[in-house]
Amino acid sequence: MLTQPEIEDFKQITLKVYGIKLSDAEARDQGERLIRVMELMAQTLKPKDLIHKLPVDRKK
Repeated sequence: MLTQPEIEDFKQITLKVYGIKLSDAEARDQGERLIRVMELMAQTLKPKDLIHKLPVDRKK
């Protein structure tokens, strides 16, 4: 379950990236669905597939 600050963050990101203003209920539902999809993907990937393949700029 998402906390209220997480819901607010999700709403801000959705508005900034997609221009869509979500209600708290919509943001909670979509955020929890996104988390579930990510959990399912993580369960199906092999550890070697989780390694970042692109070079990372570590100078920051």
